[in-house]
Amino acid sequence: MSIWNNCIVFYLCFFLFSFTTFISAPNFSFATSNLGNSERESITNSIYDSIDSLDYLDADILENNSDEPAYCDPLNFHNFEVDPSKKIERMHLFQLGSVVIGGMAIGKSSTKEMEMIAKNYSQSVNENNYCTWYVGNDNYSAMKELNHKYIKGIYLISSKLAASKFIKILGGSFFKEKNNFLACAQKHHYIAVGCDQQKHRGPSTFAMILAFSGCTPEHASTIANNVWGLNGLPAKTRIAIARTAYQLGNSNPEEQAKLRSLFQK
Repeated sequence: MSIWNNCIVFYLCFFLFSFTTFISAPNFSFATSNLGNSERESITNSIYDSIDSLDYLDADILENNSDEPAYCDPLNFHNFEVDPSKKIERMHLFQLGSVVIGGMAIGKSSTKEMEMIAKNYSQSVNENNYCTWYVGNDNYSAMKELNHKYIKGIYLISSKLAASKFIKILGGSFFKEKNNFLACAQKHHYIAVGCDQQKHRGPSTFAMILAFSGCTPEHASTIANNVWGLNGLPAKTRIAIARTAYQLGNSNPEEQAKLRSLFQK
């Protein structure tokens, strides 16, 4: 009987060890890649929702904010919000100087309604794709009519990898590509961004634009978090994503100054 008991204990230990190894990245990431978006989000939320986001705010990632524009203050950013004539899911628009900048759940919304919002707040025309960037992949109409920059899900990956993906895909959208954030701010005074549900990728893109203009990554991320929430995304990841744009802005001071000036006029 003792031999039988020992066998049971051995196989239980073996099973637990195998299961633990399997769910560790990258095996767990591979396994979750076969799940739907809602199932992956549920898994991610169950892991992160119980963790206080402040645990991710390491002291070494805070930047010097002595030269920040006034609009970067997370406590007062809500004062810049404007009330749209038609409500899009999870949409928030802010008047920063001469520019209206906003985020919305593009994947879950009517592309025509989003185009109307762009026309209401700007002179944005269709050749500029309505100065609206869609970083999701569920809305075919939005993919065709707007600026489509698909960023794959950032669940269960490191902050460094997530940041690398964002800057690689969106880096040219700041001022280098034909349709870019700076040109839209200068010509049309309007920039809109969003993913499918405006929970992870869209708010992170919004934070990147603020960070490029000179807001510290920590403040830009806090603003996005205050407006749309983290929704299970580690705060450290969003700050890392914002930092890539902050560094891009600091490396291109002329373009950074132009966007900052427009946000302050």
